[in-house]
Amino acid sequence: MKNDLIYLYCVTETPPFPGQSIESHGLKSIKVGNLYTIIRYVKQSEFSEESLNRNLSDIHWVKTMGNEHQYIINKVMEHSYVIPFKLGTVFTSEENLKKFITETSGSETEKFL
Repeated sequence: MKNDLIYLYCVTETPPFPGQSIESHGLKSIKVGNLYTIIRYVKQSEFSEESLNRNLSDIHWVKTMGNEHQYIINKVMEHSYVIPFKLGTVFTSEENLKKFITETSGSETEKFL
């Protein structure tokens, strides 16, 4: 997955989709402290800053991505409380994602959720 970006859907306190594999849906969960991120690796050609800005002006792209984004968040919400992230929240590496979650949540999960 070299050169891919990380698209963040939401964060939750519990593992997403208990008893089910999320990898088969192209999703992954990265645990950061006591939190679970729900992510998908995406291509730079579609989600780099320049590409994302261009795609956000394409109503069909926004509709498709927006529907997917909301669907995944809704599915995770069936099992847990979530903190949703806005459409197009992208990180360049797992390290950057983990740093953001750690800095945002502080040392206690309750600060974040």
